[in-house]
Amino acid sequence: MTFFASPSSVSAEPQSPPELEAWRGWIQPELEEIFCATRQKTHACVWTSRLEIRLRDRGATLTYHIDMDRDGLAPLLGDDAVAIDRVMLKHAKSDMTEQPVIWRERGAWISLTKGSSKVVTEVSWSQLPDFLLVPSSIAHVSVFEKTGERPWVERDHRGAVWIKSRVQQATPKKEQQLASKTAVQIFRVWRDDVPLSLETHVRLNVSGKARELILKNLLPDGAEIIELSTSLSKDWVRDGLRLYLKPGKSEVVIKSVFPTALEQIKVPSVQGGELAPEEIWVWHRREDLRSVQIAGLNEVDPEFTNLPAKLKGGTYTWIARPGEVLSIKEMKRGVSVRPANHLSLSREVWLDLDGEGIVFHDRVSGSLRASSRLNALSKGVIGRATQGTGTRAQPLLITTDPKTGYEGVEIRSDSLQLSIDGRYADAKTDLIAVDWTEQMSDVDFSINLPPGWLLFAVDGAEGSSSAWMLSWDMIEIFFVALIMFAFSRLFGITWGVLSFLCLILYHEAGGPSFAQWLSMLITFVLFRIALEARRFVWFTAIGFLFCALGFLDTAITTGQQDLRGALHPQLSAKRAASPSFYDAEVMEPKVVRRSYRSKSGYVSKKQSKRSKYDLSNQLQQLDQNAVIQTGPGKPTWSWTKHSISFDSPVAAGHRIKLSLIPPLFTRTIYAARVLLLFLLCMVIGFRLWRSIQSFSSGFLARTSTPVALLVLSLWVSPAVAQPEQDVYSAPPAQIMQQGRVDEAYTQQSM
Repeated sequence: MTFFASPSSVSAEPQSPPELEAWRGWIQPELEEIFCATRQKTHACVWTSRLEIRLRDRGATLTYHIDMDRDGLAPLLGDDAVAIDRVMLKHAKSDMTEQPVIWRERGAWISLTKGSSKVVTEVSWSQLPDFLLVPSSIAHVSVFEKTGERPWVERDHRGAVWIKSRVQQATPKKEQQLASKTAVQIFRVWRDDVPLSLETHVRLNVSGKARELILKNLLPDGAEIIELSTSLSKDWVRDGLRLYLKPGKSEVVIKSVFPTALEQIKVPSVQGGELAPEEIWVWHRREDLRSVQIAGLNEVDPEFTNLPAKLKGGTYTWIARPGEVLSIKEMKRGVSVRPANHLSLSREVWLDLDGEGIVFHDRVSGSLRASSRLNALSKGVIGRATQGTGTRAQPLLITTDPKTGYEGVEIRSDSLQLSIDGRYADAKTDLIAVDWTEQMSDVDFSINLPPGWLLFAVDGAEGSSSAWMLSWDMIEIFFVALIMFAFSRLFGITWGVLSFLCLILYHEAGGPSFAQWLSMLITFVLFRIALEARRFVWFTAIGFLFCALGFLDTAITTGQQDLRGALHPQLSAKRAASPSFYDAEVMEPKVVRRSYRSKSGYVSKKQSKRSKYDLSNQLQQLDQNAVIQTGPGKPTWSWTKHSISFDSPVAAGHRIKLSLIPPLFTRTIYAARVLLLFLLCMVIGFRLWRSIQSFSSGFLARTSTPVALLVLSLWVSPAVAQPEQDVYSAPPAQIMQQGRVDEAYTQQSM
């Protein structure tokens, strides 16, 4: 419980001019605390500097030393757990007088005047209380027993002074038997930073009574303390660090630094408590700052020590005994070899509509530490380069490296967010995947093909799942072989080869699925068997008709798309291109004053005044008179996009070979697919018609021809077929009597 001073009436009224007398009641509350100090934005008028508690058998005497900034009330006790027998007051040079106690909210207060006062309060109790609830603002509290002053006073967050220890006390007889021990173990963690830093961890295991301990010579010579943390009460004295111990385990952490470079470190001889015979030191090296040679102490495996887990993980672990010396010899300072670059490349290329050239857009990110330039291997291909992303992207000047002769850009920052646009005027199937002088740890490559172009295979990369050669799997090869074998057995080897060509041309291009092919062939075979056995004819006929209609629906839709693709490849694309083939924002020279055409592309002169974005605070700044290249337009269309993967890392100048199918061959493939699919459907329909003709049932003979014609009409045109008139005539009576239909009747019915 926290106590605050409560305002009381002022004993002496200040004099004021008659003309201001009317304002007295309005300004009086502010004048009462005008002479009080301010603490945490509130006025503090009561200051209790010291409290002495002298314990007796059935009570105690509390002596308060209080300074008042104004007349008012001062708190004494926060509850009524003890009885107040008498309160004596000594103010300035006056004699000790007895004063009444004012009880407010279960707390005891006393009225004091401005100045220093000494208040002696006598309290009594029938049973020793655990604590006395005194104001938390008291700066210093002392407790005196019959044996003398307590070495350590325990107070909690409320300010209460604990008369009984919160730690379970032993009986007086057991206290005599219980030895007061203080086990001290020291761990030191050294970090070879600038400056050299040290963390000293002192672990205490205390038993017996609460007492005081002073640790002497705790730190090595030359250490300057920057932080001290512990849960114990502590202070620094002339001899060292004084701790107010209580039974249990506790830890003291001291952080210090050494302003000057050390060549030797002597293990200090710490005094105080029952110290462990040896300390454990941990060293963390920093090879990026300096390299040192260390000797003088015995190295040990940290797993065989009692080193705490949070302190493990250092470069070296030693056992240090008092008086031993650790020698440090500096071998080199700084880094002799610069760290390697760590770059990632994301390259996207667009093949021209006529296949003559390629436009690329590279995004290079990562850290560039080993060099300050990024050069391209091919000459005259870089058209535009920017550093940064979004609105903070700023153009870079493309220059020639005088040492190597390569074109590139200067990079003045370790963090790299580079975007480069360029063009290869002569498109080749042998394409450079990494057209830079630096090795890339990760490469993401994608190519956009215009309408009519197909990617057949990729060589020099891990692969592309969308390339035709790499899109096959074992189950698809099995189904192609199975369907080809079925056609060969049913219709002959020639039709088996044609079915094989049809299936491989329709791979990854739509068309009837393997399930549709197999279901139609299986129901076709079952229907022929039913015709020969004259059983389950209608059942198998309905199954075959259902499969054939689904197959023909897919075949007609695919055939129409292939015919459009053969005439106009743009119509066969799965998604259309955007209205603009090139990014107008990239080509628009927003920060240029004039532009002209050169061999390397569009170049422009930067404005001398501030542009739309303020780049004055950016590290990457260019001369205002420098000529900045704008480069080619970046395409935004996306027709057929293929992603190509690589095994990381990818070396500089790594090439891949793309096998592309041009539009002329693509149109031929479209037409060939339609023709092969039509021929396969015709041979199935023809063989089915022949099977129905050979059937001997008169009813089926009359209905076989309309069914065959209906199936063929669905292939020729998706329109609704007109019903045919019955061209069959009744068989002669003599033939009906014979119970068979001979070949003459079959010719007559046709």
